[in-house]
Amino acid sequence: MSASAPNDIWTCGSNGTLYHFDGTAWRKDSVAITVPPGEFFLLWDVKAKSSSEVYMIGNTHDNSIPRTTYYFFSKQQGRWSVVDSFALQPGQYESKFGQNGLWISPEGTLFSFGPHIRRWTGSSWVMVYETFNAIRTMAGTNESNILAVGDFGLLLHFNGNDWYEFTELRNPNVVYSSVWTDGLEIFVVGFLNDGSKTLILHGR
Repeated sequence: MSASAPNDIWTCGSNGTLYHFDGTAWRKDSVAITVPPGEFFLLWDVKAKSSSEVYMIGNTHDNSIPRTTYYFFSKQQGRWSVVDSFALQPGQYESKFGQNGLWISPEGTLFSFGPHIRRWTGSSWVMVYETFNAIRTMAGTNESNILAVGDFGLLLHFNGNDWYEFTELRNPNVVYSSVWTDGLEIFVVGFLNDGSKTLILHGR
């Protein structure tokens, strides 16, 4: 879910599910792409920058090939459109944007994350940081204080100039799935790969 105001809330999910709350009622919305028979359609993440500017990523998947096609959507002035897309098959790893999610900084810059972090310029994606492990989410108080967490105990911090990895937290059996900071404290939530334990890290 994402909101730019209490009367402007978006949520998305499986089978192309997409709803918008206008302060009065939830209304169903949709994006116009063709999903071939036998493929599933999943909307991963939606981020509202303002009431007239919303972004979203999703994918279709064909098990028979197998092939996954990722889409980057934008809604400008009330109309959804596909801005960019790419397809991955076994043995292919090059992506145009981060397929795991989106994050909008307090300054209003849009980022995508996956095996890398990319920044949206308004017309293209620019590489910001690349890693061999999947990034699960991002957070930050401004663009000089950004956190990113992910697989294998990945925790990154950007100070406005350089990215720093907390290598002491690296663990092949750990996934960090959520992070929060107010600039003074940091909380990271994760879990063991076998599902036996939930982890909560706290830092100052």
